[in-house]
Amino acid sequence: MKCPECANEFNSDNSLQTVTCPNCNKQVSTDKAIKYYQSLNKINAEKEKSNLINVYQQITSILDKCQFYLDNENFNEVIELTDMALKLHDSDSRVYLMRVYAKTKNFTDYQEDSHFYDLKKAIELSTTLEKEQIKKIYNPYHKKRNIPKEEFEDYENQESQSRLNRVEELLKDQIPNNFAREKFVKKSLPLVIITASACLICLILSMVLDNLILSLVSAGLFVAFALLLVSHLNGKTRANRFNAVLDLYDGLLGFNLTPSDKVKIAIVLEKYAIAEINNENTSYVETLLFQMVEILVKSNKIGAKSFIKSNKVFSKYQ
Repeated sequence: MKCPECANEFNSDNSLQTVTCPNCNKQVSTDKAIKYYQSLNKINAEKEKSNLINVYQQITSILDKCQFYLDNENFNEVIELTDMALKLHDSDSRVYLMRVYAKTKNFTDYQEDSHFYDLKKAIELSTTLEKEQIKKIYNPYHKKRNIPKEEFEDYENQESQSRLNRVEELLKDQIPNNFAREKFVKKSLPLVIITASACLICLILSMVLDNLILSLVSAGLFVAFALLLVSHLNGKTRANRFNAVLDLYDGLLGFNLTPSDKVKIAIVLEKYAIAEINNENTSYVETLLFQMVEILVKSNKIGAKSFIKSNKVFSKYQ
């Protein structure tokens, strides 16, 4: 019960019509004291539920930012953001798993040990299905950690080759689409020029003759010109990017990359090939191209650096 007079909570016999509050010594209705208690507890429960939903949304927003920094290998930023998330709520498995990604540098640092606590917490706070997913994600990394150093290079060579084989198949599947895109770019350029010229002529005539119909025609032609121009430029950009990636793939063998760098570049190339299939937005694809350049530059191989400088597309991302 909760006293309607002083708000003190207490236990009493609910068979009585009235009870005495042990705090203020006032007699109050038993039914009223019970309802008052239940009503306030219901309100508190609803507030707590609302707060939890709000916190969950805040953490989701933080994790979206974390994913961006993770994709760009800004691992320290991820740790700082997850520290903020844990202050909001320290029982969200997603936050601990994100910390595992960051601390292991997206499962590329095989000597890292501080992530074990976060991994344990992520598993501990997960549902049965989530536990299985975490184990599935973590197991390949765990396997690599336990491979003897002398065998590790061979393992990475095998992994990079396996990924590059998949990349080759994905890129081959996209070659017909790229041919069609290049064909469209060539055909659309004359149409862009003709539409722009027609638009300009109609606009000038409408102004000279003060003709409303010609004004409307010029407006329609301008819209058509704008749509054609955007399609032409997008097609040209995508075709150039795709051809640049094909050139990169063909030149990889001559770069003499380390097994570790081969794995890194293979992972990003695979993401790019999938992005092409899914028609991902330009900003995401450009992020992948930037990552490719970063890996090649950090490899410190003359062949890789020379390729980047000579390639019109990749040289923009240095």
